[in-house]
Amino acid sequence: MKLTPGVRLLALMLALLLVLGAGWGLFATAVAAETEDDDADNGAEEDEPEADEPEVDEAEDDGGLSAEDVDVTIINEPDTEGTLSAGDEVTYSIEVTVEGADLPDAFVVHALPAGFQHVSAEPEGELSGNEIIWTQPFEDGDTHTFTHTVEAGTGEEVEGGQLVEVEHPDAPEAPSDTEVQFTSSVCVGPAQGQQLLGCQEAWQTVDREADEGTGVLPWIIGGAVVLLLVLAAAIYYFLVLRPKSQAQAEQPEDEPAEV
Repeated sequence: MKLTPGVRLLALMLALLLVLGAGWGLFATAVAAETEDDDADNGAEEDEPEADEPEVDEAEDDGGLSAEDVDVTIINEPDTEGTLSAGDEVTYSIEVTVEGADLPDAFVVHALPAGFQHVSAEPEGELSGNEIIWTQPFEDGDTHTFTHTVEAGTGEEVEGGQLVEVEHPDAPEAPSDTEVQFTSSVCVGPAQGQQLLGCQEAWQTVDREADEGTGVLPWIIGGAVVLLLVLAAAIYYFLVLRPKSQAQAEQPEDEPAEV
């Protein structure tokens, strides 16, 4: 049965609609699946107990030195000012100056939020969870420097490690919904088990979610584009090229002229 060009065009248009419908169905399914996964993760975070923030042991006053006896100046500067993404490396330059007393058993601790991983430090220091501790004697007037390079985690990991959200008067403007605000704290103590003499925080932001690639959506779009190109080529062939070839095949050859 030979189909007319109009029937062939209608059939191809129906096929195109079916392909587009299937592509939209795949896209809707993928979006629904991702939404369900996010809801499940949020539910799990609400049900699970929150992890403790890294803390430096602070003992009650035992008669040792206090912040009133010693003047401690702390500089804590990250080398990146913009928003971090999971996997980014950031180096903190730390400078501590002590005036007013000798601290032969002093320590400096750099505490980071949950999800951040130690990369390197100078001096090496001692790792303890999300903290690095340097045991560093100070004489009156001494200044010592430290560097700590870490790999950023995700904002979700940072939030998962927070016991409670506390509004800080020194906090910068709140980030967007796609970012999470966090601090890295440097503290100085006269000796382990004694009250801290001072702390300095560095405020930064990190992307809430890790960049896991482009996902399934570009594949769906790319597949739909390829199918559209194939269908367009098929329509052009059946409506233009094939009728021409058939017409040429059916055209009778010119009879030779009689002598």
